[in-house]
Amino acid sequence: MNKETVPFEALVDVVPGEPWQPEPAARYNALNELLRQGSSGENTYGGWNILSDTSVNLVNVSDKTIKIYSPVEILPYDRHYPYYLDFRNLQIYGQPVQNLDCIWGVAMENIAPKHAGPVQIAGVAFLYGVKGTPERFIDVVPQVDGSVQYEYAKSGRAELLFIDDNERAAVLLGSRGSNVYNGLFAVIDNGDRSFTIKGGWTDVRDKRGYWIDDTVFTPSSSGGGRICLAADWDDSNYWTFSYVSDLNIESHYIPGRRIFWELARYDGFSDKTGKALNLRQTWQGGMINFKDRWYLS
Repeated sequence: MNKETVPFEALVDVVPGEPWQPEPAARYNALNELLRQGSSGENTYGGWNILSDTSVNLVNVSDKTIKIYSPVEILPYDRHYPYYLDFRNLQIYGQPVQNLDCIWGVAMENIAPKHAGPVQIAGVAFLYGVKGTPERFIDVVPQVDGSVQYEYAKSGRAELLFIDDNERAAVLLGSRGSNVYNGLFAVIDNGDRSFTIKGGWTDVRDKRGYWIDDTVFTPSSSGGGRICLAADWDDSNYWTFSYVSDLNIESHYIPGRRIFWELARYDGFSDKTGKALNLRQTWQGGMINFKDRWYLS
């Protein structure tokens, strides 16, 4: 394979009426190398497809076109077919956002299905179509038609730098708000008036042991409050675990029979999106040790 440098005279354009002959091998190979970089052929604006250390070449594995400036879900473990990493042409894989608890970036051009294009994953980025009342962060919110949009939020991985009056914003991608916690007993908003509470260890046991599995929790009231892990003592000499949410969580405490541990707080749900309002993870300490707060025989 010819690896020599392409001579300058090989890069001169052919003008109308001028005789032309097949290009030198070096130019042919150089052009092939550019084509192998995965350009989708659908560049929307010139110059946006220049990769930097804050963007990455991403293959769209879905059957839908990823639109320029739209959020892109990174799929670090996706295995639709045998993908592999090539250090000579590094690519990752993704799709339009479906899972809100994901790493997401911003498409820098239209990316057709099974084609590749640049996606910005860090640094200062431009967003278009940001809805709502300005807050400190930008989040990705699902819509009833199955699409997603950007919306101002109190937390998120894109921090607001500047906004204008046309739903456009400059943000710092990669920011992680102070509320971000993904450890044991993390409370994750499902966007449908429910939460997924990650599993974790405790120092008291139920009939299965000391580990509590991941749990989908739907509060009985939409008014917000404190989300807590409750442990009830039963007559079989084991604890029974459940999750409760209430503004006055102390009313659930029964000395010697029921104890609880606060995990998070929220201010109800959005009527428009079903997403929790101002969700704050108050527990970020991993394993829960009930015996640190209560005397348990």
